[in-house]
Amino acid sequence: MDNSLPKSLSKLLDNIPSEQQNYVLEARKQILGSDDRIIEVGRTTSTLYGLRKGESKVYKTLLCAQIIPFAIGVYRPRLMLFLPYPKREWAGPSSGRTYKREKVKGLTWVEASHIKAWDQDSQLRLFFYIGKTRSRHSFCMDIPPEESLFDIIDLALYEWKLRVDEKTQ
Repeated sequence: MDNSLPKSLSKLLDNIPSEQQNYVLEARKQILGSDDRIIEVGRTTSTLYGLRKGESKVYKTLLCAQIIPFAIGVYRPRLMLFLPYPKREWAGPSSGRTYKREKVKGLTWVEASHIKAWDQDSQLRLFFYIGKTRSRHSFCMDIPPEESLFDIIDLALYEWKLRVDEKTQ
């Protein structure tokens, strides 16, 4: 395994076949190569990607992606991206609030996962985690076969750059 990898990522990659390792490393390369302001920070079990804060830290409010273990004790990588989702502002008539007809864009953590773990030939599915917890997804969405994981990463990077540029101006 590559010595420049954070220990947290290296440990996850050691538990999957080399073809899947290469796929994860391609995704990592795309994230790190997209903008000089993105830094990779290894924690105990997770690897964070976001806006550099000093030499070896990242702003928690300006994260773009995370690679975390699939579950406690299951050392298989799970890719989480910060992606937009359509939402509507709504409240019932008894609340006294009005219904906004136009869609409002929200951002939330989304797990990008193939039906067969890290098998790029299998169906790609997005699991949206709306709210503070990531223990149970709110809804999921199948991605058409003509779109790849790398297209989804591009969207996350685009949204990340918009947020960073807005905060740093």
